Amino acid sequence: MLAECMVMSNILSSSDELLVIRTDFSAPEAWAAVRAAIKSTENEDEWPEEEDDEDEPFVAVQYLDDPAHDGATAEQILALLPEEYKPTFFVVVDKATIRSPEMPLLLVDLRREMGRQMRAVPAALASIEINLSIGNMDFAEFADSMDEDGVFRGF
Repeated sequence: MLAECMVMSNILSSSDELLVIRTDFSAPEAWAAVRAAIKSTENEDEWPEEEDDEDEPFVAVQYLDDPAHDGATAEQILALLPEEYKPTFFVVVDKATIRSPEMPLLLVDLRREMGRQMRAVPAALASIEINLSIGNMDFAEFADSMDEDGVFRGF
């Protein structure tokens, strides 16, 4: 466990990017689909070239795709994060994400309600990240707006 903490600390100590941690390695195709869905919301350090895309939110993401975290819980990951990790939450791609066609990501709050969890579809990720990072909204506002099935799909 200490070695894993050191590895995660080395990866994240200088990162402001949102961490997406893979904890289910049962379906490589599903992992690729999740990454593609998240990629559509990623900021690749380029502003949109077309005027129609100017209002599209972007988010910088760092993937942790290490079999050492296979089956890890959100609580275990939380314990491994270094204090220097700056984003307001992290994302877990777990069995529930991999098995569902909607790919609901598990988001874990790192600020006001440390450890509080919610699920959100990948399309909502950028909006959540941007609003939380600028302090426009709190994690609870998103978590309290999940649909009846426990997944946030947007307002």
